[in-house]
Amino acid sequence: NWNPGSTSAVWSNRSLVDNLAAVFRRRQMEAFRKGIVGVPLNSRMFAPLDDVIAFLNEETDDEKLSDLLWGLIAVEYPKERINSDNSECEVPFEFGVPRLLVEKMCFTANGEYWNLSDEGDANAKPEPEVIHVLSSGRKDAVTQCVDRAARRLKSGGLLVTGYRNRYQAGKPPGVVSGICPERLLAALLFPLSTRDLERIANSVLHPPESEV
Repeated sequence: NWNPGSTSAVWSNRSLVDNLAAVFRRRQMEAFRKGIVGVPLNSRMFAPLDDVIAFLNEETDDEKLSDLLWGLIAVEYPKERINSDNSECEVPFEFGVPRLLVEKMCFTANGEYWNLSDEGDANAKPEPEVIHVLSSGRKDAVTQCVDRAARRLKSGGLLVTGYRNRYQAGKPPGVVSGICPERLLAALLFPLSTRDLERIANSVLHPPESEV
């Protein structure tokens, strides 16, 4: 049922990116108030990672997507989860690193790869301040977000690519990106399958064997 007086409604006559970013911020704030770790993105439907990357790279028709959303929210989807197709696009580093800190996740070593586990304590613990910087208006907002996310992942035993380089050990990645901070924030809202989250982890993190 709709609740006309709910303060959770943040969608307005703005661009799709601004609205999605507002939804993310609101959901994160309400989760914090309720003592929930991370941002709840549970869904029976997942966005294919390649499509999310296309959105991030401004290769989507945002106006049409915004119109479609109003019709799609009325669709009753199957109860079983529907996985996305195999992803092929390269995962942007500035998206992959903070995306691992949106939800409470536990990564375990499986040979040379990282697997997402339903059991055990999260090593990639979400940190609101990592994401908040994207709304700061700073010119280096994306750089700061990635640097903070990398430090947070490192504290949980997950080293991002570059940290094992002896010249970069302990230094921030210092990523320079042309991606709009608000668009990056909006892209973090899309729910992803376990397979795609593992693909992100294995794209931006050192393999487990390098942790020894």
